[in-house]
Amino acid sequence: MAARQPAKKSAVPAGAVSVADLPDNKAAQVSEAMKESVPFVMNSGKVFIFRPLAEWSYNANKAFTVGDIEAWARGALATPSELGNFLDSPSLEVGRIIRYYDEMAGATRGEDSSSSPS
Repeated sequence: MAARQPAKKSAVPAGAVSVADLPDNKAAQVSEAMKESVPFVMNSGKVFIFRPLAEWSYNANKAFTVGDIEAWARGALATPSELGNFLDSPSLEVGRIIRYYDEMAGATRGEDSSSSPS
């Protein structure tokens, strides 16, 4: 078995930029997107507008996290009176909106490989 050689350190040029200090572009895009309302056009042509994620109340965030779709939509819709119409939409379309926000918020709903078994 060959002995491991210590890694050789190379000289760092003056003025070099550390990769660790570079901004995370995806995080910046997500952060910016969290401040904007998002209109979703359903297959029927109906449009539902959701308030910016950054403006959701604690209760709306909590409802989203635990999967209480009705409470989440009530708090997240820009026009809460549209709640009934939104909930009457096809579940596949509602599910796609939920997936959009899952990805935006980085939520996993226990589907990540690191989650514990039920």
